[in-house]
Amino acid sequence: MSVRDKFLFRMLAAIFLFEVGFLGLGWYHCMKPGAKCEGLGDRSEKIFNVAIATTLSLLAAGRAR
Repeated sequence: MSVRDKFLFRMLAAIFLFEVGFLGLGWYHCMKPGAKCEGLGDRSEKIFNVAIATTLSLLAAGRAR
């Protein structure tokens, strides 16, 4: 496994960890009385789908060489 692959796997893990933290923080604030949290899940899903897809495509491109 190359240094580039290790970096991309670590980036993928960091994305997942950040997503868990981000969603946890969002849900925590949404549980407060009077909070307006419409579309939190949809917005976060779109953001992280793009980040994960980009990282995986870079990893796949490196393997194709």
